[in-house]
Amino acid sequence: IADACDSLRIPSGVIGFHDTCRVLKHPAERVRPNMKAGFLDDGCTNLLPALVMSNEMAQYHPRHRHVQFVLTDGSTMYSAQSAAFLRYQEECGVTSYGISIGGGMRHQVRQFFEERKSLVTIAARDIQAKGLVSALDSGLRETLQS
Repeated sequence: IADACDSLRIPSGVIGFHDTCRVLKHPAERVRPNMKAGFLDDGCTNLLPALVMSNEMAQYHPRHRHVQFVLTDGSTMYSAQSAAFLRYQEECGVTSYGISIGGGMRHQVRQFFEERKSLVTIAARDIQAKGLVSALDSGLRETLQS
């Protein structure tokens, strides 16, 4: 997603999250190889700090429309609070899409995206067969057309 935004000269940031979160790419930076840079997936999906961080990042670009993609393969800690923060961001004009890998997104966060018809579910077998980018492209097209 960030690579596509870079190609279109749309500022985009990337925040990685598990039990901690950190900015992997600031909006002023270009996508670089191995952007993950030592950020290990070791469980404990804690979305709330990443949402707060995305809100802070958005404040540096107040004139841009903010769209965020929440991509996860697991249910999040503090699901109710994360869903409440997503609603707050929505009231502030942020458009959010949920991307659930292997059906992992659950509870109130999943419900938030389902209610807005902005949830994309990508099966692990589709990623293996087509690759993540192709599976994501298909899923986003279906979601936007519904």
